[in-house]
Amino acid sequence: VAKSLSSVLPELPQSETLGICLLDLLKALRSVAMYAKFGCRDLVGVGVLGRCVHFLAKLPPGVTIPVVSADISTETTVIALDVLWHTANDPLARHEQLDAKGVDTVTAFLSDPRDGVRAAATRVLSLLATDLQGRVRMTEISVEPLADALQKHCMTCPVNHKVLVQTARAAAEHPPFRLAFTEAVITETWLLKEIFGLTSIQASFPLLTHENFPTANSALDCMAFFLKGGSDAPGDEIRVPPVAPLELLDSPAEFAFENCVGLMDVLLGLLVNFPVEQHDKIFDVLSMVAEHDPAWEDLVHVNETRTPMVQQEVFERLFDFMDKLKQSKEEARQRAAMEAAARMDGEGQLGPLHDPPGVEAQVIFTATVGGAKEELRLYDDESFVWMRDEGITRQLLRGAYEYVEEAAEVGLLVESAATVAVDGRETVMAAGDDQILGLYEDDFGAAVFSGRNHWTPADVRMVVKQMA
Repeated sequence: VAKSLSSVLPELPQSETLGICLLDLLKALRSVAMYAKFGCRDLVGVGVLGRCVHFLAKLPPGVTIPVVSADISTETTVIALDVLWHTANDPLARHEQLDAKGVDTVTAFLSDPRDGVRAAATRVLSLLATDLQGRVRMTEISVEPLADALQKHCMTCPVNHKVLVQTARAAAEHPPFRLAFTEAVITETWLLKEIFGLTSIQASFPLLTHENFPTANSALDCMAFFLKGGSDAPGDEIRVPPVAPLELLDSPAEFAFENCVGLMDVLLGLLVNFPVEQHDKIFDVLSMVAEHDPAWEDLVHVNETRTPMVQQEVFERLFDFMDKLKQSKEEARQRAAMEAAARMDGEGQLGPLHDPPGVEAQVIFTATVGGAKEELRLYDDESFVWMRDEGITRQLLRGAYEYVEEAAEVGLLVESAATVAVDGRETVMAAGDDQILGLYEDDFGAAVFSGRNHWTPADVRMVVKQMA
């Protein structure tokens, strides 16, 4: 069948009978590629895939096969695209399509008014985008068509829209495509939020210095948008380029500072290149990023060593901005110190140990050893916290526990150790896989624990306060 088609393609059929015959042969190839074992292998190297691409190139959007009805012509186009789709999972078949300028041909169908043809083309392009050769060519010709398709048909064809989103993400693993695509949709923050999520900050950062002012201005708006509410935008969860650590996704300001090299330099430089009426946005972005303390320190350093050459009124405003931001930072530190002091009791001790939200202590052991208060809490989610309070400092062990009722034994698996200072700041240290074993004595309502290698004394009997 493949050889037969290779002998007639890419020419259009010359009669209705030949047109219907072509459709049936394409359906046979599609079935072979989809269901037959090694079906794709038998189609590679015959030349039919490249000729199929050339055949589709003769049927661009708005053009039908003259000798058959419009419905049969549309179905023929869809089936031919499906043949490419089912074979494109094979690397050799995919390269055969790419060598025949498959990206060029398939991209043209993204603007086709027929939903079925557009969906079939999207499926093919999603696989061509997994190959570096395909991504490079998509960077050259597919950016605008893909951006237009994502914006025009997001509501009418939601399933196809999801495939388009995945296609954009796959192609965006090639950095030049990512930059070009971000520039094409820089004003559509809702679309960037769906495709890239918070990492749109990193994608739009190079556009801040774009020679075209509207593009640079839109990039600043985009960055401000994600700094204000970017933590609720998951975007591409595969994370290409990678995000490390993933906790950065919960802090837009920290993510921006860690992933946009020279961010403070660039933002201050915008005060020179942007008109005065746009400076409010620049200062807003600066203040949001400066919420991250290292970013604030870098801003101070950059401003002291490389102050931008701006007009006097802009310089005065920058000076006032830095002064107010410094005062705000100092006030925040003072509030934190006051809140820490409020947690202390009248004797200058740290306040009581509070349970984590959503869990309830099943068993609480308490003791006073050598003047220090100790408390062990076992929670209903099988976690524990062991506290040793020495007044101005507090030591904490956290982890998971296992209670074996038949043996009346309790095992604590330590996951982290921490020290809490009087100002409430907590220093966490990894504790490895240390185990603390204990014996629960029902008759006496007490427990004895041993192996306590994180603080002294070595053994202590603790009275049960509550047993749920």
